[in-house]
Amino acid sequence: MNEPNEKWIAATLEGYTPRPSQRFYHRMAAAPWNRKEPARTSVLVRRIAIGAAVVLAFGLALGFSIPTVRASFIRFLNLGFSPSETVPNPAVLPTSLVDSQKVDEISRRAGWTVKSPTWLPQGYTFHDALYDSTNQVVLLTFLATRQLPGGDPSMTETKALTLVEAMRNDIIPLMVAPSAAVEDITLNGKAAAYAVGAWENDASTGQATWNNAYPLQNVYWQIDAVFLSLNTDDAQVSKEDLIRMAESLP
Repeated sequence: MNEPNEKWIAATLEGYTPRPSQRFYHRMAAAPWNRKEPARTSVLVRRIAIGAAVVLAFGLALGFSIPTVRASFIRFLNLGFSPSETVPNPAVLPTSLVDSQKVDEISRRAGWTVKSPTWLPQGYTFHDALYDSTNQVVLLTFLATRQLPGGDPSMTETKALTLVEAMRNDIIPLMVAPSAAVEDITLNGKAAAYAVGAWENDASTGQATWNNAYPLQNVYWQIDAVFLSLNTDDAQVSKEDLIRMAESLP
């Protein structure tokens, strides 16, 4: 190759600038590191969120079907559930009980201001206050005496409303068994619970077993640090009466 030809070839190569085709640009734009798909990412995130919600709901449903798991979860929410249908309930010695007509005296013994309702169902009056120093529980009893049908003035029946107060809710009667059908209610805008049933005590074994069939109405709630329950087996007292009475506590 002679020198003029070499110079021409060199000049031609130096002036040549290769340009990729449009196909090349399309392929590069579609490469994984350049791909932008916000819509697909949004769909993926939504699917993950829905899946997590389904798993959580299933887990809660399964957990609440197991008494011990349900009891633990409810206890975390400050509702008193026992770990099983039967719990120890040792007898209380009479020497640990203080009975008084004066709520102020019971408050001093208990160490907190005992709360008393300002409204009672028709026919009910305050009877007495009791402090159990063993369990540190206060019980206020309200009674109603009615004449039975038949016209005989000597034939009467007496029904009771019992208000229980304590600084803990892991004792009878401030807790219910895991099998209890608990209804969520509100008292003065705050969460509370309603259930029907009772603990049946066996003095020979020192055990108490929950009975869902016993017609005892119970309302459970909390005021500040005090746990409370209000109960009665009086068929003439409605759930609404119990709620109104509970809401009348200061």
